[in-house]
Amino acid sequence: MNRAELALIARVRGEKETAQRLFGESLQLAMEAIELIEQLPYSEPNYSVLHRSAATLALDCNEPRLAEKLISKALAQEPPAEIAKELRDLLEQVHFRRHLELPGLTLAEADIKKAFDSACRSLARRAHSRQEISDKLDAKGYEERIISEVLERLTILGYLDDALFAQRWATLKAQNSHWSNRRIIASLLEKGIGNIDIDNALRSAREEISEAEAITALLAKKLKHSISQQNKPPFGDYKEKAKLMAYLLRQGFPLSIIKEKVNIETQDEAENYMDETKC
Repeated sequence: MNRAELALIARVRGEKETAQRLFGESLQLAMEAIELIEQLPYSEPNYSVLHRSAATLALDCNEPRLAEKLISKALAQEPPAEIAKELRDLLEQVHFRRHLELPGLTLAEADIKKAFDSACRSLARRAHSRQEISDKLDAKGYEERIISEVLERLTILGYLDDALFAQRWATLKAQNSHWSNRRIIASLLEKGIGNIDIDNALRSAREEISEAEAITALLAKKLKHSISQQNKPPFGDYKEKAKLMAYLLRQGFPLSIIKEKVNIETQDEAENYMDETKC
């Protein structure tokens, strides 16, 4: 039985000093082994496995910075996929430990760990904004201080990023659902995204598809016929145009673009259609 195994047994028994001493001795031996292997020709998986073991011991010794350095060295050598995944998982633990070093933040309470796990399960299903995660934790009855600490940890680990979330959400809704600017903005505001992030996200989304192109796609799907080369569907009678115009207005598109796409030539005619939709 090696020192690391003896250290684990001592920890289970509550013999903290013995466990800490044995973990320290194991880490020292691992670091000496790393010095030796670095003098030899590089070989995998020996190199990455040894660094992974040393990093784990560094965490056991409450040395997250050393653990991060060891993991980074191993990942830089492009280890086998399975070991690389284990190293990245270990790196997440390191980030958590380093988060605990931040002034005023403690995540030792069981309720905070439970809240963090709940938030991670939500994020595993799909991306969320900070406000969405906060609302979900609040709905489950967690205290404000617990929610605040969990949000802080998730942000530090890179799991929450409102700017990136807004950009991906806006692009998805613009390209796949053909939403208008107004509808995208409303949905992001509801998710607690700030105005600057919304503006940047919308600008990025419209580089992929404009509102005019979104209307064309919606009409093509709704009317089930091809679009002419001028991107103006050959609509029929007065009532058909009125219905289409009402539909697009409900989707939040600007009147000026609707006029072009529904082939309305004058402002007066557009206003007549608007009056018609109110009847």
